[in-house]
Amino acid sequence: MKIHLDTPAEEARIELVPLIDVIFCILTFFLL
Repeated sequence: MKIHLDTPAEEARIELVPLIDVIFCILTFFLL
C-alpha cells in the first residue's frame, strides 16, 4: 500500500518541476 501511495506523489513532484520552469520563463518574458 505504501508503494501505491508514494507513486502518485513522486509523479506529481516530477510534473511540478517543469511547471515551475515554465512559469519562471513566462515571468521573465513579461519582465523583459
